[in-house]
Amino acid sequence: SAADQTVRLWNVATGGELLTLQETGTAAVLAIAPDDRWLATGDAETGLRVYALPVHTADSAVSPGTGPEPYRLLSGHHGAVTAVAFLPGTSSLLISADANGRCRLQQVETGEVQWDVRHHTGRITAIAVSPDGQRIYTASHDHTVGIIMAETGAELGTLPVGQPISSVIVSPDGQQAVTISTLPGAVSPLAARVT
Repeated sequence: SAADQTVRLWNVATGGELLTLQETGTAAVLAIAPDDRWLATGDAETGLRVYALPVHTADSAVSPGTGPEPYRLLSGHHGAVTAVAFLPGTSSLLISADANGRCRLQQVETGEVQWDVRHHTGRITAIAVSPDGQRIYTASHDHTVGIIMAETGAELGTLPVGQPISSVIVSPDGQQAVTISTLPGAVSPLAARVT
């Protein structure tokens, strides 16, 4: 997103712009569904928006153009939306988190909330999902990584990092997590094995 409140979709192979979404707010976080059907954006002013993306194939010649209106505005966050991700293996379940430490799972087509939890006392800055889609990891300014069961929202555990965290990723085997702190030069592989 840019200061002009647009989000642009690019063809990586050609470098060409596929479409521009207008009036997106100052979107700070983005996620594309595994099947490329949906794009989710989150920001401080307009909250969480989901757009239905046009179908593009590698062979299709698509002229750049203005994109669709939001398919759905998902409400419920009471602070800036700070992280979004789609659950692997499905195109319709969207995870979002906010500045108040809340995380939720919603069905894109209906807007139905599957669960809404608050396991953090500080801003959630990033979301990572295990490759099997069963666990969600939330990085927070409260110095912890939360581990949430994707199906129910139940807290499975907390990994203490000891400093504010700005990002988290999970290894392809789902057994390790790596964090980046908001403190200069702090990258921490978490020693705890995740089960």
